[in-house]
Amino acid sequence: MRGGADMNIKLTIPERLKDLRTERGLTLEEALRLSTAAGAASVMCTGTQAASLETIQQLMEQVTYREL
Repeated sequence: MRGGADMNIKLTIPERLKDLRTERGLTLEEALRLSTAAGAASVMCTGTQAASLETIQQLMEQVTYREL
């Protein structure tokens, strides 16, 4: 690469949640449920295998959100 900045920008989790909410019109609860389910599904897979959308959706149904 000649003279340019590295375009591989890493986002923090709060930044990505904000992007998800904006891009997909999700509520805070929906974004938190989605990210929690995706994280749980990810650790259920071996190696670097990606979790299936079906697994993530099934886990989303089990995630509860409660304001403290």
